[in-house]
Amino acid sequence: MNYSGEALIFFVFNGKTAGNINIAYNSEITDGLLDVIIVKPGSIISTISSLLKFFKGEHLEESTNLIHFKTANLKVNCKDFSSNNITTDIDGEPGPEFPLTITCLTNSLNLIF
Repeated sequence: MNYSGEALIFFVFNGKTAGNINIAYNSEITDGLLDVIIVKPGSIISTISSLLKFFKGEHLEESTNLIHFKTANLKVNCKDFSSNNITTDIDGEPGPEFPLTITCLTNSLNLIF
């Protein structure tokens, strides 16, 4: 999928939840794919409606302001990110600068018990 346009915010998940909110409820941690959710700008009413659906878990099928797709890797660029103070974060911590390349590495985490 190629998306070129404005985004209010976008999320990349390899699991279902963020902050105990079931946002990417169709995500499967074992499928080798990232779930990407893009919140597009719209009117105030449509944006608020989309965000309410988003937090109720109805967003993926019900909103015209949200785009959802799955991919194994993702490239994200942001025009004028430095002049507009646009930043990234990873689990609430400061993230890297744009452009971003995000890849899902299947079976790459070994846990030792």
